[in-house]
Amino acid sequence: MNRIYLDNSTTTRLDPLVLEEMLPLLQAGWGSTAQIHSFGREARKALEGARGRIVQTLGVMPEEIIFTCGGTEANNLALLGTARSLGYKGHVITSQVEHPSVLETIKALQAEGHDVTLLPVGREGLVAPEDVKKAITKKTFLISILFAEGETGALQPIEEIAPLAKERGILFHTDACLAVGKVRLPLEGPGIDLLSVSAHKFHGPMGVGALFVRAGTRLKPILFGGAEERGLRPGPGSPALVVGMARAMELAEEQLNTGIPKLRLLEGQLLNGIKGVLGGVLLNGPSHARLPGHLSLCFPGLEAEPLLLSLDLEGLAVGAGNPCASGAMEAATTLLAMGLSRESALSSLRFSLSRFNTSAEVVRTVKVLSTVTARMRTVCV
Repeated sequence: MNRIYLDNSTTTRLDPLVLEEMLPLLQAGWGSTAQIHSFGREARKALEGARGRIVQTLGVMPEEIIFTCGGTEANNLALLGTARSLGYKGHVITSQVEHPSVLETIKALQAEGHDVTLLPVGREGLVAPEDVKKAITKKTFLISILFAEGETGALQPIEEIAPLAKERGILFHTDACLAVGKVRLPLEGPGIDLLSVSAHKFHGPMGVGALFVRAGTRLKPILFGGAEERGLRPGPGSPALVVGMARAMELAEEQLNTGIPKLRLLEGQLLNGIKGVLGGVLLNGPSHARLPGHLSLCFPGLEAEPLLLSLDLEGLAVGAGNPCASGAMEAATTLLAMGLSRESALSSLRFSLSRFNTSAEVVRTVKVLSTVTARMRTVCV
């Protein structure tokens, strides 16, 4: 069975070109970057060479990139690191639809005595810049709003929100893990102070990410050990993983001009195809301000978990809801924050495509979905 993968907002397949560049380092470049012998020097050269490629792609300076083990660590470092550099208890603004690595870190900041404002979102899942402006207080030191939300693909109005922070001397952080390769990151201007990325979200390897820290931004480490990464992230980095991230980022940037139109075309084909064979399907989230190739759809009268499992048996992998500790699926918090009922949230599936998906796969997806939903409705009757 040829399987179809449409859960790219969770993770993406490793690009063969990325693996090709990583293999020599996995096989022979295993030296520790912390050592000064030849093995260590070669590892350090590979890692710093990759850093140079990443900063060239992003248009930033080498000292502004801190390597991490992924987006979760980058988000933790951004929030906890700025808070602990203050010397006093301040105020943080974020949204109700952030990634758990932000929301759980926010809880930790609250436990440490900081005040927090969780901004609501509208029916389309978007944060209103006016709400950000109203939430700012004299104690606000950080605003953290994600770039692109993973459930609906909603693109937040970052270029409107970041200047609000800058005007008041407040740091601005954005979790941009899902944005790389789908939109251009506006790092050239002064608006964004901290930005998180994760390689496995744009066809790079799992286990590596980065935090952009604009020069002059005060930050304290949250992990302790060696003095790697300017003393902000101890432990020798993996040259193979970092080189893989650099190559994946280059490929993502190179294919933006052709990739975005392709994803929009496939997304439209998928949405129109599903609506053509299934009545009553509803789109969750924004109609336009959305990641290309990303659809969250509500299937009234059906439950997402058995639907997802039935589709998987047919070789079709899609996403749905939030996993809980027991392994069962819970209603997506983003959909609930948008005002959807629990029933509607639990009948929603997420389809997220990548540049490796094809029109033929979309056709097959629509056919499989039509067959499976018809069978499920027959059983329910």
